[in-house]
Amino acid sequence: MARPLMGRFYARTDNAIEARVVPLSAGIEARQGATDVRLDTAEAELLALRTDIEAFSRYLPTVINTIASQNATGREHERRMAALTERIDRIQEATGRMDSDLTARLEFIRREMMFEQRYERETRPAAESVEPSVVNQAKLDAMGDRIRLNVGAGHVAKEDYLNVDTRELPGIDIVADVRGLPFEPEELDEIYSAHVLEHFPVEELRRKILPTWVSLLRDGGTFVAVVPDVTTMVNETAAGTMPMGDFLRVIYGDQEYEGDFHFAGYTQESLTELLEGAGLSEVVIREAGRRNGACFEMEIEATRRLHSPD
Repeated sequence: MARPLMGRFYARTDNAIEARVVPLSAGIEARQGATDVRLDTAEAELLALRTDIEAFSRYLPTVINTIASQNATGREHERRMAALTERIDRIQEATGRMDSDLTARLEFIRREMMFEQRYERETRPAAESVEPSVVNQAKLDAMGDRIRLNVGAGHVAKEDYLNVDTRELPGIDIVADVRGLPFEPEELDEIYSAHVLEHFPVEELRRKILPTWVSLLRDGGTFVAVVPDVTTMVNETAAGTMPMGDFLRVIYGDQEYEGDFHFAGYTQESLTELLEGAGLSEVVIREAGRRNGACFEMEIEATRRLHSPD
């Protein structure tokens, strides 16, 4: 009796177990398959990554070389830029010197043209317009080879000098224009001029009058000039001790006749430079700030040296 009953029990148990086990086995098999798929995918990705790494490893030296080459190229560009900048600076410096030289050259040409137009064409009376004549031959003969001239003497003749003026005034020994003195080169011992230089433009003095006078002096001969002392007059006027009217009168001249106009004023420095430029040396300021009527004047002396003094 038990056998049929147990058979039915085992049958039911087997069915139940089968019902539970079969699905579980199927699930395990499915999961195993999924895992296998993921493993395959991971292996494929790993293989691809390894391939990329190998490729990058092969490419890396090229990248490094390229970067190094770019750095070298950059340094070369920097060197070239530095050299170019230096060259530009040199060109600019040279151009600046050229501009300066050109400006100086143009100024020289301008001054030459103006001088030629103004003085070579003689808009003022020419020196030759006054025929030189010796009024006091005895005084000239008495001086022998120690001739001393007082040029532009006017009404202030000096006893120990041959007094020269364009007008035959009392005390005048030689009538002549100071630009055409009747003497030979190296014939004079001294040329003295009191308030004469300011009556001529500086360029005429620099180019014609002073070189002519200096050529007439012997070796060791002296040139003496008295002119208004502009520095002292400016200081005195600023201090209120020289009236402005006197200052202007001395600066511009009385302007009463053709030769009574003043063209220039001098300081110790500017007059020294002018005389040295004419070939004189040993310049000495004898006096400065000396009062003479409405004027403050200075006296300067210079020497012509053809040979060095013993």
